[in-house]
Amino acid sequence: MGMSCAVCALNVETTLGAQEGVYEAKVNFAGSTVLVDYNPQVITPVELQKAVEAAGYGASLATAESENAELEDTETPKLKKRLIASLCFLVPLMYVSMGHMIGLPLGSVFHGGGWHAILYAGTQLALTLPVCWINRAFFISGWKGVKTRAPGMDTLVALGAGASLAYGLFAIVMICIGLSSGNDDLVMQYRHDLYFESAAMILTLITVGKTLEAYSKGKTTDALKSLMKLAPQTACVLRDGEQVTVPVSEVAVGDLFLVRPGESIPVDGTVTEGLSSVNEAALTGESMPVDKFPGSPVSAATINQNGALTCRAERVGQDTTLSQVIRLVRDAAATKAPLAKTADKVSGIFVPTVICIAAATFLIWLLLGQTFTFALARGISVLVISCPCALGLATPVAIMVGSGVGAKNGILFKTAASLETTGYTDTVLLDKTGTVTTGEPSVVRVIGTRNVPEKFLLSMAAGLELRSEHPLARAILQRADTDKLSYATVSDFTAVPGKGLQGKVAGKVIAGGNADFITTHCTLPDDLIQAGAEMSRDGITPLYFSLAGKPAGVIGVSDVVKQTSAEAISQMKALGLQVVLLTGDNEAAAFIAEKEAQNPEKKKKVLVFGSGPIRIGQGIEFDYCSVHCVWTLKQHGCEAILVNNNPETVSTDFDTGDRLYFDPLNPESVDNIIATEKPDACVVQFGGQTAIKLAKHMDEIGLPILGTPADAIDEAEDRERFDELLERCNIPRAPGRTVFNLDEALAAAEEIGLPVLMRPSYVLGGQNMIVAYNKADIIEYMGVITEHVDMDHPVLLDKYIMGTECEVDAICDGENFLIPGIMEQVERTGVHSGDSICVYPAQHLTQDEIDTMVDYTGRFARELHVTGLVNVQYAVSHGRVYVIEVNPRSSRTVPYISKVTGVPMVDLAVRCCLGEKLTDMGYGTGLHPNAPYVAVKVPVFSFEKLHAVDTQFGPEMKSTGEVLGIAPNYHDALLKGLIGAGYTFKTPGPGSCCIFTVKDSDKPEFVDIAWKLKDMGYKLYGTSGTCAWLNKHMVPCNEVRNISGEAPNIVDLLQSGLVDYVFSTSAKGRDPRRDSVRLRRKAVELSIPCITAVDTAASLVDCLRSEHSLANIPLVDIATLYRGK
Repeated sequence: MGMSCAVCALNVETTLGAQEGVYEAKVNFAGSTVLVDYNPQVITPVELQKAVEAAGYGASLATAESENAELEDTETPKLKKRLIASLCFLVPLMYVSMGHMIGLPLGSVFHGGGWHAILYAGTQLALTLPVCWINRAFFISGWKGVKTRAPGMDTLVALGAGASLAYGLFAIVMICIGLSSGNDDLVMQYRHDLYFESAAMILTLITVGKTLEAYSKGKTTDALKSLMKLAPQTACVLRDGEQVTVPVSEVAVGDLFLVRPGESIPVDGTVTEGLSSVNEAALTGESMPVDKFPGSPVSAATINQNGALTCRAERVGQDTTLSQVIRLVRDAAATKAPLAKTADKVSGIFVPTVICIAAATFLIWLLLGQTFTFALARGISVLVISCPCALGLATPVAIMVGSGVGAKNGILFKTAASLETTGYTDTVLLDKTGTVTTGEPSVVRVIGTRNVPEKFLLSMAAGLELRSEHPLARAILQRADTDKLSYATVSDFTAVPGKGLQGKVAGKVIAGGNADFITTHCTLPDDLIQAGAEMSRDGITPLYFSLAGKPAGVIGVSDVVKQTSAEAISQMKALGLQVVLLTGDNEAAAFIAEKEAQNPEKKKKVLVFGSGPIRIGQGIEFDYCSVHCVWTLKQHGCEAILVNNNPETVSTDFDTGDRLYFDPLNPESVDNIIATEKPDACVVQFGGQTAIKLAKHMDEIGLPILGTPADAIDEAEDRERFDELLERCNIPRAPGRTVFNLDEALAAAEEIGLPVLMRPSYVLGGQNMIVAYNKADIIEYMGVITEHVDMDHPVLLDKYIMGTECEVDAICDGENFLIPGIMEQVERTGVHSGDSICVYPAQHLTQDEIDTMVDYTGRFARELHVTGLVNVQYAVSHGRVYVIEVNPRSSRTVPYISKVTGVPMVDLAVRCCLGEKLTDMGYGTGLHPNAPYVAVKVPVFSFEKLHAVDTQFGPEMKSTGEVLGIAPNYHDALLKGLIGAGYTFKTPGPGSCCIFTVKDSDKPEFVDIAWKLKDMGYKLYGTSGTCAWLNKHMVPCNEVRNISGEAPNIVDLLQSGLVDYVFSTSAKGRDPRRDSVRLRRKAVELSIPCITAVDTAASLVDCLRSEHSLANIPLVDIATLYRGK
């Protein structure tokens, strides 16, 4: 509240952005709101409110009530009153001051000098002062801007109007002096130098502009109001077994509510009882209702059609889908288009620049010898002329108006930038139903049988559909009315949602619906099946009918094209736009049939499942593997169909597979694809855990899986079965248990001993994985995991083994196996392989340890009957090799190891899945010979873009990419990798220092690291415990207070610009309030390298101490080594 221009908005943004804990503040000046992205652990909404008030503006926390109140236009009526009152005084003022200039008569009392001049000036003053009082808000706001040293447009307006008024008063004083001294020339000079009309005109004209702006803003809320009216105001909830009607605002999550046929659904929920069809056109635009049954989701403002539903409330109030749509329209104006940001910058410097120019004008004229009054008049002229009140307002108002008009016409813009870029659109994607078509189906084809003519079929169908609310039923009734046919009388009517209808006509059973439903009543002849197939290919929905157990015909229903669509599309094409139609109709089947007709040679069809949408940085291996799988399948004469809905992958390029289905990777969607494509087999091992989870379903529906069978996949994922597998193979692993609740977790941890590694089963990227060092960690973890994770699968709890982690990717053909290479992590166990520095070939393993890994991998491959890829993770501790986990799928290291060894792993794996043997492929079996160089994979992180994420390494993956360093030796390869990943290699300068704050278990190992840095010339600082430890072990170190300590503390040291490196490890890092987490975040914000693992620190320091650089490390062209293979 209290913002009058874009400069005010910029001041609010600057004020909030300067608060500690605030990441970003975006002011919607047109809507008088501000969206703040902040850390609630550091600053509270009340503190944000006080900061805004301290800057001279009003603020209050937004609530559902306040957001709804914003839709009421209260500003326009107030401004209209101000404007009318101002005009009542401005019109006579302009008549008195300037009317005579255009020939209007003016009383003789206002002409001449003497007391006539005093009357003339006093009348103008009397008419000007009310205008200033009516519009005093400009002066109040302008003064606030001066007080806070942040002048805005109101400051400029107040200065212009105030200067004009002040100069008018000065002129009156000079007239009085002239009268008293008898100087008629002085009186007449200042009689003509009155500026009262300028003051009143400035204030009134700006009020006109603000009134028009407020009126435009008020109009934009109409679309939001109409959206809000879609939702019902009351709901029928079940309380203690009784139906109670309550306001929608009183419905709580978990409440059971009843929706009768014809009623709107009050809140989002899930059906618990009943069968019905729901019209979701209000949200989706689709005219076809959606069948609902227990377990189906329902949304607020959609309409129940033909059956009572009992539902459980899942999202209420501001969380419903409808509320989110409304919020989307409202928040669009809160975002800033690139043009709006430019306007803000101009506004921010415009006001002080104009004030400076006015002051400079005044001073220059004085210096040039002009009189004070002459110079003052020129300075005031600059202020008066240079006050465009709409500067900075035009863009946000245009955005709000554009968003509102768009919403009113069914077009939603997610952000202001989207609205601006609409002007650069080159392609338009059109939804078919309700956009190109009318959204109302019509009967377009009727095919009867020898015993049931077309008119009788229509009459019979109309009688059956009379009691249905389905749009297809209405289409048949409209056609019967058009043809003036009477409806057959139907009794014993029954609706089967999702299938069809049935009843009796003259005692005979009549049924209508889809082909599957009708085949339960009769056998459809080939001619009707063929007719229905032709309709489907033409985008027409076929409805089959039977009478007395015999086929009666088929009626084709389709959504017809709007009369205006052709002209609208022609106009878009005339503008140079490419127009594309998107539809969910069964056009894929028609496309496939057409392709098969053109290519009579039958190919084997294989579905390849991708990864679906997953975290940034975790998709590269699955994208790589999916693409290479498709290429190999096509090379071997198969038709490869990709199923993946991850937009940021190469695998979803349209020219990768023979066809692409951009659909969710869940059983329901996949079943529809299988029904359309009728594939011969599928591949699940190249899409990570998302694809692996489909293996069981594929097995249940009988679709063959190329590669490792579904049962073997389950054996690797199921803890109890996996333990039995290890026992059969006589392979050791860390003790572990599966648990479903807290009591089981605590008991298991006590049995196997702390620390323990905890993770859900069937996860990717170490998601939700931690190392628990004490009971408190276990209690905290189980509390979070049982609340947010599907507990159909257990939590895996393993004894944490400190040691070296290694990774093996192997290709298996069911008998033999090939390991291209063994990779070793630099960081010890407990750090996710995606976040660790990984080395090929392994540098610190003994030959016995390598032989053991090769032996264990072979045992797994044979026992699990692996065909294709398998990934095994090992931990080596005190010369003993333990198995961490086995993944019968591709892993993130497959692209890496394929590149550095020259073994095309995916190609060989697919060929194994197709029945070829490794012995025939030319790469041998067992462990592949090591390459004549070393390759080091170094992870890349994006912590500066991920607010509040702790940078501490752990079991859960956080990296968003990786780079590869290749050199003749380990040291040089590591140096290349670190430089490529963005690590800076600095030379200590005067005052350069490093900060150490490490956990107790790491302190012994950091002594040598700290000494090496000290020897390089760095000054060392440490928090109390770390500092004491280093000094105790003869490493000079200065103590620095932690973040929570008094200033000067560690933050001041970080901000000094002298810190080159921070070394921070802590036992726990999930709580963002901890000093260690805040320290690491501060280092990221200041772009200071922060090392969080002792092994990474040792590697970095060794590279720092070396004399090597990229200039003296030879290049290795690995492509030439493997060319021709």
